[in-house]
Amino acid sequence: SLNGEDTGIEKTSEKQNGNPNSHAGEKAVVVGFNKGFLSKDNDKRLNEIRERIEQAKRYPLLAKERGIEGTSLVRFRLRENGKLDSIEMEQSSGRRILDRESMNTVKRAAPYPFVDGWIVVPLTYEITREKQN
Repeated sequence: SLNGEDTGIEKTSEKQNGNPNSHAGEKAVVVGFNKGFLSKDNDKRLNEIRERIEQAKRYPLLAKERGIEGTSLVRFRLRENGKLDSIEMEQSSGRRILDRESMNTVKRAAPYPFVDGWIVVPLTYEITREKQN
């Protein structure tokens, strides 16, 4: 899950990790972190984006069987029609299988309600003992 307790939205400052693909100076909206809030309108759209991604997410069977867990941060921009304009891995989970599934999930869940700027979404894969989904 995207962690049920992470319901807020945070506006981040520029990305500063020395990555040549870094979009320094560009703002990104982070969905799923409990910090400040944007406008009600954006808040509603970002919640819908988060829910669509959560519904589209699938835990890779091989990863689940091997007990592989982790969180990938995926960064993307939308066109006005809600389709993906650009998508990249903001921060790897450290496991290629989870990162690949995270990118595919964001692609599969499109189109989205339009939000201007970069959106960063954490996709967390955790094996829960009580319910093996």
